[in-house]
Amino acid sequence: MTRFVLILAILLGASSLGHAADTPDAVESIVKSIKGRLTKAQSYTAQMRIKATIPFLEAAPSSATLYYKAPDRMQVKADGFSIFPKQGAGMQLQTLLSTPHVTVDAGRESFHGVTMRKIKVLPTDEHASIVVATLWVDTTTMLVRKIATTTKNGGTVTAELVYENQSARSYALPSYAKFILNVQPFDLPASMTGEFEKKKPDQPGKSISAVIEVWYSEYRFNVPIPNSVFTD
Repeated sequence: MTRFVLILAILLGASSLGHAADTPDAVESIVKSIKGRLTKAQSYTAQMRIKATIPFLEAAPSSATLYYKAPDRMQVKADGFSIFPKQGAGMQLQTLLSTPHVTVDAGRESFHGVTMRKIKVLPTDEHASIVVATLWVDTTTMLVRKIATTTKNGGTVTAELVYENQSARSYALPSYAKFILNVQPFDLPASMTGEFEKKKPDQPGKSISAVIEVWYSEYRFNVPIPNSVFTD
């Protein structure tokens, strides 16, 4: 019931932001186009270079290999220690768009000088961890340039995406992702993992902005990946 009330409130609020010509079918068509490109990659691997900027942690830049296999298996393997989002930007989108949801046109907004279509995606499953996700879509390229997800625990993670790799771009996968989140000292969310050295926070108890940057390269699409990769 609570989720229904929240969805209804967002639907009513967002309706005042939309344009008369922007029908629900048109918005859902954009979302389906993005999902279609993502699902073309039934498996892929990629090299990642990761940089974490977190005031109360010392984490050196690191490298890792990303493995993905549809529909929802992902593994990241690193030689040393690293800190990174458990779900890459592409997998996060694919998981979100593959679950029952409602889409709402939230108008248009400029991002890096480009006018984006702003779309809210609300999972209808009351057990979904995501309450609402807002997508900023470049409708010229049909690519999500920014996504902000709010979870049940009240945390919000924003990802800004760049698509310079032409091969990955055809699958709507980024060459660079910048994840921005607010965390309490010593309390990284469950969506993050890694090894690091903790430092004493300057202001204990105060929320701190953390930034995780990931550069993706050497993508290989629709390649065989043994199931053992995901169980090690």
